Amino acid sequence: MTSRNLASHWLDIPPTIHGQVWQWSQAIPIPGHRFNAYLNQVCLLTVLPWLQEQVQHPERIGSRSVQSQLHRWIDGSAVDWGESRIILIPTEAMDQSELRVPQEWIDIPEWTGDYYLLIEVDTDEQWLSFRGFTTHLQLKTCGDFDAIDRTYSLPQSDLIQEMNVLWVMQQLAQEPTQGVISPLPVLAETETQHLLTRLQNPNVNNPRLELPFFQWGALLGQERSLQALQERYELSVRHIAGETGKMFPTHLSQWFQNTFEAGWQTLEEIFGSTPSVAHSFRRGHPADTVIQRLKPLHLGTASTVILSVLAGVESHPTDEKIEVRAQVLPWLGESFVPSGLELSLLSTTGEILQAVYARAEDNYIQLKRFRCPPGTQFQVKVAIADHAVTEDFVV
Repeated sequence: MTSRNLASHWLDIPPTIHGQVWQWSQAIPIPGHRFNAYLNQVCLLTVLPWLQEQVQHPERIGSRSVQSQLHRWIDGSAVDWGESRIILIPTEAMDQSELRVPQEWIDIPEWTGDYYLLIEVDTDEQWLSFRGFTTHLQLKTCGDFDAIDRTYSLPQSDLIQEMNVLWVMQQLAQEPTQGVISPLPVLAETETQHLLTRLQNPNVNNPRLELPFFQWGALLGQERSLQALQERYELSVRHIAGETGKMFPTHLSQWFQNTFEAGWQTLEEIFGSTPSVAHSFRRGHPADTVIQRLKPLHLGTASTVILSVLAGVESHPTDEKIEVRAQVLPWLGESFVPSGLELSLLSTTGEILQAVYARAEDNYIQLKRFRCPPGTQFQVKVAIADHAVTEDFVV
């Protein structure tokens, strides 16, 4: 990470992050969403490593990957810092007169932060700088609320300009940072499904303004509903793209920065605190750093299975390749994967590079390990009978 002047809190955007995020954002089929998604993601991936370099316990800093999946609609990213939460709000270089925070980061209890940072991003020169911060309490009590675009704002002159004050406030934790907010309703399952179906309409370009906030906020406050919203949006994207199947890829390199796309979970999140499945998937892996995530796949009414993907990197300085393994596990309560299930590795042109089929009473199937340099794209397909799900990946 290169900084122009840490005293002024300027950071260069690494070319690799710019390239990866730009490529990712261009896959978004709605043009109006692309730049917003790029701005948010490039800000998060540049600031997160820098924050980890500034503290004694970098393992206590991590991004909120679930919310980051809505970067195309909602400005901002959440970073957990010990017991505190920082909300990063990026703005273009010529638009920094105020801090403008979407209502989601202020009035959804599960999303609220302690500190809100205004970050100027110059996409031409590829740098960003910190322009001040404030607290949730200050925004809630003194900020101007715009009911049309659902934002709270403060002029930059009201922000605390010195970043060292943030470190001190976070360490001492003596002053209150949180304002009072009203609770959001708990939605019934039928109402949740109705709202999700409504938002699935391809003509809804800005779902955050489609519903009254109490309904929208209640949806986002439930992680299960948030994941369903993302999945249904991807289905509508497939429709917009003319059924080409072009979807947002999973960025494996970002997994090593604790950033995960919606739907990918840990073993413990799926199997509980004492998972007994897929432990052998990690043993014997030659990589020094290994990350495993799992994702339920619904193959129509035929079956539900779990796709497990493991990404590993070696510490050798001359080897930047990532090793990948893909495996399919049976659904919860099932002992075997469905007989005849196909797991295949595809190139971006659809060429089958590997394929394996489940036999009777196979408790998992997996592809052979393969290694890819940064920027490599591939697909993993899981299919049975007339049902198939294809996941896109980029290293």
